[in-house]
Amino acid sequence: MAEIVGSAVVQESVSQIVSGLLQKYEDKHNSNAFRNLERLEMAHIRLEAVLQTSDKWDITDTSLLRWRRKLKSAAQECDDTLHRCSQRILEAEHIEKEVSNSSLPKRVVHATRSFVSSIFNHDNDDLNRSIVQRFEWYADGASEFLRLLELGGTPRCCMPFNPFIRHLLAGKILRHRIIRANKRPLFLLLEPFISAEHGIEGRLFFMQNDSKAPNDDFCLTLTLQLSESTDIVGVAIQCLQLFAPLNKSTVENIRIELMQLPTQDFSWVPYVDSPQKKYWDNAHILGTQWFRPNPLCCKQHDKNNVCHGSKVDKSSGLGHDSLEPVIEVGLLCQLFLSECNKQRALTVRM
Repeated sequence: MAEIVGSAVVQESVSQIVSGLLQKYEDKHNSNAFRNLERLEMAHIRLEAVLQTSDKWDITDTSLLRWRRKLKSAAQECDDTLHRCSQRILEAEHIEKEVSNSSLPKRVVHATRSFVSSIFNHDNDDLNRSIVQRFEWYADGASEFLRLLELGGTPRCCMPFNPFIRHLLAGKILRHRIIRANKRPLFLLLEPFISAEHGIEGRLFFMQNDSKAPNDDFCLTLTLQLSESTDIVGVAIQCLQLFAPLNKSTVENIRIELMQLPTQDFSWVPYVDSPQKKYWDNAHILGTQWFRPNPLCCKQHDKNNVCHGSKVDKSSGLGHDSLEPVIEVGLLCQLFLSECNKQRALTVRM
């Protein structure tokens, strides 16, 4: 009996010692992985920043053009590598969570296997470090590229702002009711939002509501990242084509109304702080985080994947490709279903 108890005590002690050693190894391994991931992400940010800045310059020197193509290729490769590393870390965390819920012997076996596997594949860590260092080398070279570009390039002439964008970037809001002879009234709302993740964003709300003819009612919403060159009405018209397979006539009517919008005859007002503004700002932030938590999600990786929060039905015929700055677009209208010989409201969101 004493031997059995002694054996159990020794086994438990050994298990605790092994578990402690393996835990230290796993902590070090995870720490290195996250540190390399952060370095890789910073290298990608530096490359993207230089490339976006270079877009504002006219480049005629062939050497600079070749250099820029090389940096662009490196940025894309870095982006893909960053995505793969993030996926592996998420998978590892999932496995670790499952193992942590199991009994101690299973955890020891799993950690031991990982430890032994790392011994026979110790070059992987060196390879990961070399990959990070390679992209950091590209990022360092990008700074030199930008310096030479400023010396030998020509800044592009700034194009005049779109009137809508000029007011939105100035922090102004537009609420306008359009009254037309012998036509149903329209309501247009344009407002800016400032986000730490997406920069300056804009929201378009375009609606027609007539109780006498509800079949022609519609409500178009669009949220997107803004820049000096953004054509918010043009983007809205392009996004409308996503809904054309569902209701071509309504989409065409909305397109015509958007194209006929004036640009100068509106009264813009400052978007001042108020309880109402704070409420809608918070609602906008939550919506943005739901529809597009990653501002770069539409730039990278598998474009067949739909962003989080997407509700586009595959059977609707809508494609998943979207314009890069678009965060969310929605259309509410009456849809006539000929096969059912009835009408119903349909909401589609991307």
